[in-house]
Amino acid sequence: MRISAVSLALFAGAMAVPVSDNSNTLEKRCEWNDGHGPISCDYFSIVFGAEGRERSEFIIKGNNFEQRGFPRCDPWQGHNYQPFFSPLPYVVMVAPGNTCETRLPEAWWDDLHIKYSSTFLNAPTDTRCGPVENGWGRRCIIAQRP
Repeated sequence: MRISAVSLALFAGAMAVPVSDNSNTLEKRCEWNDGHGPISCDYFSIVFGAEGRERSEFIIKGNNFEQRGFPRCDPWQGHNYQPFFSPLPYVVMVAPGNTCETRLPEAWWDDLHIKYSSTFLNAPTDTRCGPVENGWGRRCIIAQRP
């Protein structure tokens, strides 16, 4: 029985085994969970009004910390940014907007703005923000080092 060179090459190629295994050197993706879903370790979340809190109260959560904040709700001052310090490399600035209003349930998140370093989020419309707890809360996910 004669084996042609082509058949031998196909057989040898099918039986080839990789010389090295790089699977151990590949890094596994780092994720953590803020209670509302998975987040990459390079990001943090800021959640307003969830878990039975007031709409304006929020929690900033990172992979290794959690900090609560409650902006001042002075009349007609919802557009003013207030600084909140945390273990993050930059200061989180929050303009609470209508989160302080209890009379406008359909517009609770209007004018809720977040600034962090060079990042700006308009919480009701930004794709990095979304509803949690059937709309009672609002969560935004932000890169720690934008």
